[in-house]
Amino acid sequence: MSYLTKNRKVMVSVTAIIVAILLMAGTFAWQQMVSQVNEFIGHGNPPGDVIVHDDFNPNTGVKDVYIENPSSVDIFVRVKLNEAMNLTSNTWRPGASDWIAHTYESTPENCGHYNAAGDYFHSYFTWVMGGSKWYMPGDGSQQIVQDTTNYTGAPGAKQTPYAQLVKVSAYLAMSDAEKATFIGWIFDTDGYAYWSQPIGQDEVTGLLLHRVNTNSALTDTDYYYAIDVIVEAVDINDIPMWTQGAASVSNANIFYQQATPSGKSVINAIAALSASSSQIQGNPATPTDLTTETLTEAAT
Repeated sequence: MSYLTKNRKVMVSVTAIIVAILLMAGTFAWQQMVSQVNEFIGHGNPPGDVIVHDDFNPNTGVKDVYIENPSSVDIFVRVKLNEAMNLTSNTWRPGASDWIAHTYESTPENCGHYNAAGDYFHSYFTWVMGGSKWYMPGDGSQQIVQDTTNYTGAPGAKQTPYAQLVKVSAYLAMSDAEKATFIGWIFDTDGYAYWSQPIGQDEVTGLLLHRVNTNSALTDTDYYYAIDVIVEAVDINDIPMWTQGAASVSNANIFYQQATPSGKSVINAIAALSASSSQIQGNPATPTDLTTETLTEAAT
């Protein structure tokens, strides 16, 4: 597949919601960044690449985030959720230092983090994470699909796997047999959540984020809140972008954040589940030899 260098930005107004989509698409020894912002303010499409389902309903706070693979190769996915918040202004916009990575602390939903003003994120915006839903598979014409239709039992609809959420320490304590059957998201200490299985053709992840509930105390106040969902999906050839900080095999100018030691252990365990790991040309893939796509999304 060709590497696409075109950037696109689309602005769409939906009631009080502004959706900004930035697409930087890539290939399948591939890299790609998709940035989407759903802003709660008080007062995208190369066929063959992954499809990001972002089923956001501003009236209910439902925001189902899950990833579909329409390609013919297995992919591996990790996601980081960054938050930014200002409770005194609805015109404020976050700078780089205002984004705080969400981590799994006492519960997956409550990281205990706060903004520069000392306001705790989840005192005002509570999350519901994990689970499953019925969805209509994408056709590859759009890289970001937003569809809030209830497809339960509808012809042609499918159901995602039911996603559990665990800390990296709990996953690494599992036996090999338990790791092979675990279905869900594995949260590392740096905020990255890894999908526990290779994603085959026409398969999807379970839900990472399901709903954002807004505290009634914010009614009739000016505020800004955003979730930046950074999704990286890699095929077997570019796993060194995660494990070594190496450049992509298809574009020497593309790099991603290197995983923590525990994250590398998770990557190795998941990669071992993929039959394609034994089908790489040349030497068999190892934990440091194991392509990448990055998707970013912000919801406020």
